[in-house]
Amino acid sequence: MRVKICGIRSATDAALCVRAGASALGFLCGVPPSVPCYISPSEAREIIGIVPPYVSTVLVTTLSQPQEIEELLRQVPASTLQFHGAISPDHVADLRVSKPYLKLIRTIQVISRDSVAEARLWESHVDALLLDSKGEGDLGGTGRTHDWNLSREIVQVVTIPVILAGGLKPDNVQRAVRATEPFGVDVNSGVTDPLLRKNPQKVAEFIKLAREAELEGKQ
Repeated sequence: MRVKICGIRSATDAALCVRAGASALGFLCGVPPSVPCYISPSEAREIIGIVPPYVSTVLVTTLSQPQEIEELLRQVPASTLQFHGAISPDHVADLRVSKPYLKLIRTIQVISRDSVAEARLWESHVDALLLDSKGEGDLGGTGRTHDWNLSREIVQVVTIPVILAGGLKPDNVQRAVRATEPFGVDVNSGVTDPLLRKNPQKVAEFIKLAREAELEGKQ
């Protein structure tokens, strides 16, 4: 079970998530500064520089124009791009050409059965899908769960990895994993304290419980 801890804002938080066994770290610097856990591109670049091998770094953005995204990637050398919003498949194809090393994750807001069709549309254009709850504007980060039955259907009908997000926390991650059987899970607010720092106990517990639930499903 791959686990991404999103909303990394400091080297301290990055280090504690790595020690706890995180597969990936997410950086919210391609979003409006008003978004909680936003950090600047220069801050993200500095943290990414100390992330060890075998831990993915994920740049999260709501930008929709390839030129804007490429400029941000020049500043933030992440291994993966997770994009929300109105970017088109054609623009994603342009990024494939200009950044062939970059892994691409498309966020799908799970709202209705239309979300299943949207997932099918995107599966041939990206390396993975991330399923989130509907939030204000294009970004998720609501702290609320969505219909896991729809998420499970998406997992079953697409051929690429699916990552589950949206309101996950130590208290519900095992139920979420059992209900959807995703490739991975993604958490931010569920392991973050009021000062926007990662809680070491919650991070460790979340990762442990997510992986235990996956192992139970394989027995």
